[in-house]
Amino acid sequence: MKLWEHRDSIHTIDNIEAWLYRLTENKTIDFLRKTAADNRLKEAIWTNLQQIMNDAEAWMAVKDYNQIIQNAIDELPPQRKLIYRLHKEDGMNYREIADELHISKHTVKNQLFTAIHSVRRFLAKNVKMFF
Repeated sequence: MKLWEHRDSIHTIDNIEAWLYRLTENKTIDFLRKTAADNRLKEAIWTNLQQIMNDAEAWMAVKDYNQIIQNAIDELPPQRKLIYRLHKEDGMNYREIADELHISKHTVKNQLFTAIHSVRRFLAKNVKMFF
């Protein structure tokens, strides 16, 4: 193809065999470079795809784990669940929870300890792969 494109200037080439050899060599090297670049591109895409899949799997595992924790919390008695959520989700301390619910700080402490123990026990039974 390249020879045909240069047909008008063929008469200026001194050694046509050397010119064709060099042309073929250059085209071969270009092809090999392109192939190598394509392989690097494929490898980069594959590596990124694997990372995305691993991230998706990790995200799904976290989502599943969070659902199991939510199930554990849902099994708590109403007052204990409320105390647990006020502390863990709303970040309230024992005194703030006690004032909010009009109960003693000691009751909050005991209820929270029991709630955490119950959640851990539930997780130990239902999520053996995480422990």
